[in-house]
Amino acid sequence: MEKKTKPENEVEVKLEKVTLKVAVASNFLATAKALTPAFEEQYKVSVQWINGASGSIYQQIKHGAPYDAFFSADKLRPEKLKVSKHLLVNSVKPYTLGQLSLFSAKHPNMTLADIKNHPRSFPRVAIANPETAPYGLAAKVWLSEHGLWEAYEKTLIVGSNVGQTFQQVRTKAVDAGFVSSGQLVAHQLVTVPVPLKNPEQLLQYAGVLATSKNAETAELLIEYFRTESVQLKLSELGYLPLSMFQLAKNEVLENKLLTMEQK
Repeated sequence: MEKKTKPENEVEVKLEKVTLKVAVASNFLATAKALTPAFEEQYKVSVQWINGASGSIYQQIKHGAPYDAFFSADKLRPEKLKVSKHLLVNSVKPYTLGQLSLFSAKHPNMTLADIKNHPRSFPRVAIANPETAPYGLAAKVWLSEHGLWEAYEKTLIVGSNVGQTFQQVRTKAVDAGFVSSGQLVAHQLVTVPVPLKNPEQLLQYAGVLATSKNAETAELLIEYFRTESVQLKLSELGYLPLSMFQLAKNEVLENKLLTMEQK
């Protein structure tokens, strides 16, 4: 029997799955990875998360980094990138509200009172770089408000981002550190929430890069994290849910979601 061959002019078409390259603040990496599979399954896409300090990612984007979206740990940097037209104006929105926590693997029962009352007993305290990492800045603000910045400043162990700080504390390389509650919950560790006078300083924003070739799908990813069901999951993972005002409905994107679901 002769083997049938395809006509020379017949081309086999293979559809490649869209891959989103998303820059994400280190605090949110583990949480993002845990919640992404449902989105990937629903929209038949793949999401590649690249983490770092929000300030460092900001600089990368300013210099042309080829990301599709940016999930920052603050509002300031996405807003700046929106003004400079590196992010699509209508895509920049809050997606979660973070919480700062104290963590010590060396001293599991450590409290905020210990940090306040016995600074000499815990000389090696770690924070993320306040210049580039919002959680590091939040830690600095809290220490300053309680008159502790000078007591700790000279011996602080400063990490490039809150992910590095978390590793330093977890491996007991330092006495204690200020990290994200989300990181602790993701690793099933006890959180010691640090009350901030202005909790919204850790309101986290995301936006789609103006140069993205997958802008529509990247917008859907942001909207996915803003849905009621995902917000509920985030509230169980160390984050605070956004208010109804912050989740103001966007009819255009809702229509896009419906259209994508019907395809």
